[in-house]
Amino acid sequence: MNKLGVALFCLVLPLLVSCGGIQQNAVDPGPPQSGPPGGGSGSGGGGGSGSGGGGGGNQVTDLDDSDLSKWKICVIGNCSGGGSPGGSHAPSSYSFTTGETDFSCDGHSALLTQTSANVQGGAYSNILATYRAGSQDDVNSFSTSYCIYPTGTIDEAEFDTYQFNRKNNTEFMFGTQCVTGKSWDIWNQETHKWVSLGSSAPCSLSLNTYHKLEQKLHWDPTDTGNCGGQICMYFDSISVDGATVCAPCGSPQPSSALPQGWSSSSGVQFQIDISAPNKTGSMYIDLADFSTSQYELAGP
Repeated sequence: MNKLGVALFCLVLPLLVSCGGIQQNAVDPGPPQSGPPGGGSGSGGGGGSGSGGGGGGNQVTDLDDSDLSKWKICVIGNCSGGGSPGGSHAPSSYSFTTGETDFSCDGHSALLTQTSANVQGGAYSNILATYRAGSQDDVNSFSTSYCIYPTGTIDEAEFDTYQFNRKNNTEFMFGTQCVTGKSWDIWNQETHKWVSLGSSAPCSLSLNTYHKLEQKLHWDPTDTGNCGGQICMYFDSISVDGATVCAPCGSPQPSSALPQGWSSSSGVQFQIDISAPNKTGSMYIDLADFSTSQYELAGP
């Protein structure tokens, strides 16, 4: 995402946008700069809470309607417990609200918005919203579905699914980003770099209209290190507005070891990156569903 960072997230949810009040200080060191397109270059993680274990599968529907205490909002320099969504400058203003009615698929949506820093040159301002669904170490298949309405200026829109798996001592960060007017990228958690899917997976999230975004992801419980010594992350499919963008989406990408001191957690996150100064970008998020299950077959 924006030139200097990505969803390196602070993940122990306070209220609204202040990112105050922390329960745990473990934070992903975050992705390095991957260069163009845009500034953010990584999907990171914050210290998830929870005690490990969990299993059997779970489904969270309309998480956009959930209590704000389930969400955490981060910008560079304001993310409790450390960490950062990357970028060079904090937005000049930003917010995350629920109960929006202007652009909604069911009558009320969540709104993530920022105005990039008013500086000379590139702003590279990022804002990250993280939803924590709790500890689920015994699941390995993930499905997400969102109704979104992007508007304004957005250089990269990021949609991630994560599992901090203490049982397997593994951090699974299924990072995906739509690079506006170009293509979809997927995340290599071991190298902390984006992998472009190129012309085979064009980004079709046009602004000022509704889109339905669906993703399916998994890792293989029989995998003992098939991706360079790490458990592989399979990006099974991305669909936009009922049309399959890719299936599978690129080659499997390596996960990484869970940082010391991190607890089990899982959930999803959304990020908006803006490169130019003093531009406003927003994303209305609705019908946001996150489901998990046990996937027993090897391979994609």
